[in-house]
Amino acid sequence: MTHRHDHRARAAGFTLVEMLVALGILTIVATTIGLGIFLSLGTEKRLVDDSVAIKELRKGLGWFSQDIKMSQTTDLTDGGPAVSAVVLNWTDEFGGTPVPHTAQYALVGDELIRTYDGLSHPVARGVLSAAFSRSGSTVVAQIEVDAGQGTSRTLDVSTVMRSP
Repeated sequence: MTHRHDHRARAAGFTLVEMLVALGILTIVATTIGLGIFLSLGTEKRLVDDSVAIKELRKGLGWFSQDIKMSQTTDLTDGGPAVSAVVLNWTDEFGGTPVPHTAQYALVGDELIRTYDGLSHPVARGVLSAAFSRSGSTVVAQIEVDAGQGTSRTLDVSTVMRSP
């Protein structure tokens, strides 16, 4: 009977070596899972940043396109080289009274800034380059934005100005 009692006492627990092996395996599994979650969150953030940059740029180019449709004159030279800033001018009439408007788009640092009738605000951030040109009554904007991870995206918009 003593023999059976000794067998139960030895089988009741784990040895130090077994505990260390189990702890090592658990550490490897937890590290792998944690790293996977960390990498997945980093990838998601980069995708969101890219999406936000493109969405913001499209919105900014939408403003630009609307201003071009309204403009009657610009400081761009027809057939001239592309420049990083453009001024657009037009006149609206309200109750028979002419009201002049000016919109300027310029790359300042890494932001595309729209100044409309003296009030400035950024329409796109993370901008790497801006190029505005004119051919006849068509004004072209080519904007390159930082898309993260060392990549960039370029969006182009061509819009026709209204007649003076």
